[in-house]
Amino acid sequence: MAERPVPAWKVGPYQLQRRLGAGGGGEVWEATSPHGEKLAVKILPLQSAEDQQRARTEVAALRWLRLPGVVSFRDEGMTQNCYWVAMDLVEGSSFPDLHSPLPWAQLKPLALRLLGLLEDVHRAGILHRDLKPANVRVDRTGALWLIDFGIAAGRALDPAAAKRHAGTPRYVAPECLHTATPSVASDLYAVGVMLREALEGYPVPADVADVITKMIHPDPQQRPPSAGHVAVRLGAREQPIPDDVVPRDLFAGPQHYLHLPELGAQRLQAESGGDSTRYPEIFLRWERLGYGHWEQGHFALDRFRLAEWGEEEEERLGAALALGAAPEWVQQKSLELAQRRLDLGHAEAALLLCERSLELAEGTTELGLLAAEAATRLESPAAFSRAICLLRRCRPDPLLVEVDLLLQASERVQTGQRREAVPLLDQMLLTLPESLEIWRQATYLQARRGTEAEEATLEGLVSWTTEGPMRLARWQGWLGNLRYRQGCYQEAADLQKSSAAGRRSPDSRIAALRAAAAALIEVPDLAEARRLSAEVRSQAALLGLPTVEAHAEWVERVAAYRMGDPLPADPERVAAALVVSPTLGALHAMQEGTSAWRAGELALALTLTTQAVAQLRRLGLHPTAALAQSLQLALGNPREGEVEGLAEELLALEEVDLSLQGLALLSVHRPGAWVDAARRLLRHRPEQGWAQRLDVLSYDECRARCGL
Repeated sequence: MAERPVPAWKVGPYQLQRRLGAGGGGEVWEATSPHGEKLAVKILPLQSAEDQQRARTEVAALRWLRLPGVVSFRDEGMTQNCYWVAMDLVEGSSFPDLHSPLPWAQLKPLALRLLGLLEDVHRAGILHRDLKPANVRVDRTGALWLIDFGIAAGRALDPAAAKRHAGTPRYVAPECLHTATPSVASDLYAVGVMLREALEGYPVPADVADVITKMIHPDPQQRPPSAGHVAVRLGAREQPIPDDVVPRDLFAGPQHYLHLPELGAQRLQAESGGDSTRYPEIFLRWERLGYGHWEQGHFALDRFRLAEWGEEEEERLGAALALGAAPEWVQQKSLELAQRRLDLGHAEAALLLCERSLELAEGTTELGLLAAEAATRLESPAAFSRAICLLRRCRPDPLLVEVDLLLQASERVQTGQRREAVPLLDQMLLTLPESLEIWRQATYLQARRGTEAEEATLEGLVSWTTEGPMRLARWQGWLGNLRYRQGCYQEAADLQKSSAAGRRSPDSRIAALRAAAAALIEVPDLAEARRLSAEVRSQAALLGLPTVEAHAEWVERVAAYRMGDPLPADPERVAAALVVSPTLGALHAMQEGTSAWRAGELALALTLTTQAVAQLRRLGLHPTAALAQSLQLALGNPREGEVEGLAEELLALEEVDLSLQGLALLSVHRPGAWVDAARRLLRHRPEQGWAQRLDVLSYDECRARCGL
């Protein structure tokens, strides 16, 4: 038997606190991040090829499955002869709970939640293969969490993973003990055994017993076809479609940025010709094709598959494959089509084509590089994770190993872990293709953001910019970002506009214009910032760039707020932005909370600012978080010492306007406490424009609130 790994008290940046248990070939520890956040760290030994495969499989599955109820991937790395994976810490009991067995009335809601979660995992193309009570955690709120994907199989994972005999014998389907051919049916078998055990000793309704008996049938062909089907049989209600329904109302959101209800309604109308009697058959076909599923009365579209709709060239390639064309030829043509999509700015469609191409034949270096470039255009943690999964299934190539490191670093930057990105970038030795080489420099600068090394690094790249116009355009954008943070807003806006003029692709060009609009907010040229951000938002929506659209709308709403326009707060906008990007979600929460406060909706303002503070702190955006927390405390009842502690943080900030607004907001609890500090901070403010709002307050409001 392999020796159990003995970890140091620290792995990567995480301090181990206590051992939670063993499973999946390794040990799980509670740990704390450098910011004090509690996480779970799984340490896997690498003493054989199978150990390495298991580690790669678990990481790939967690990266791919960004779903509610699946423990979230946070970080990965190597230490000595072990591989470690950091993920969210889930505390709770094994399924169904501490008091099992249970009568059916109590077990039913838990069973339906488990089946719904498993349906989502299966729709994402992943089979768990090791379902058992210990791998389904029930937290204090009753929410269910799937853990331990070390032997998972499916799309995005190495095909070899499905060939390994594994699992816990008591819950392994009979066919997997002999042929190692996992399927949806084999996962359902495990759930059937779990339900039977959870009901042991209690009378079971005949219809429930019949379903469970079918779930654990020795012949997989005799088991139910899906977890969703089982849920319906066990009492989950199907939603009928009313005759007079408005098509858009049939779809789950969000509408903001992702435009899912609008896109769904357009496609439904196109396919039905406006005949609502055809809706049920169309939805059935969409479910079969994996375009979405029913969820609480609405059809939830898979946003990663929307790019497949209405593309005649892709349909012709599928027909060619069906007629016997070589998969390698179809793959190459698909990659050519993906490149054209990318050139037009449709990065999501390009990435999806890369993923589908990998299902046809072994992944090539060309495929991996194209997927990586598409991910850099999308600039989201989910896109980077998808590309990493794809790269790790391609034919081995040292160049793709370097690109993998770059995408990992980009993912860290996007999730606020800048410090952890630098060591990954420092491991890179090879020169990358031009677009990815430019992205490497951009990521390195983002990782060094806010340090003394940032400006020196930019100065050192001046000669680098002479090697091509795209390099100069991107360098101008990076320098514009730095000048923005240094308070040189007009220079920043001019640099970003110059950068936009030198960029070739439409998605890259509007990203620079978005940054220019943000700088114009601070000039302040609010009318031009509002006009430019509205233009960018419109173009981003046409190109299907939700990150750019969400950022542009945030700039637009900030400009409108500072101009004094009434803005109804919109929590749905915050929820949609969080799906797109954690950082944008936090910024939208702050802005919408501020708008709610101005409108007198104090309960909503408190909810949104509390959400903003938590997210901003988690991302390490502490200056903005300090201002958000000032508004939060002004709206609520602070704990003893909380106001004084936050005031100390505000006084230490380099951002004078944030300090001033924060102290003014806190003055509601400590009137006159910071008169001298406010007078000092106001001394060097511009002589004009004191009535115009800043992030929350105007200078005049700050002066009045501080007692000047």
